Amino acid sequence: MSTTHTLASRDRLAGAYQVAGRVKQAINLHERNLADRERVLGRDHPHPLA
Repeated sequence: MSTTHTLASRDRLAGAYQVAGRVKQAINLHERNLADRERVLGRDHPHPLA
């Protein structure tokens, strides 16, 4: 699995945490995932949050 697929999967997991009411875990995972996306894709990537 590629790094971008891993990032997308983690983003979906964070969304599932949020829907399940596990907001603190969702926020932590979203923040970690954002940092990893910026590191992997770069801050200038046209879709850093997609």
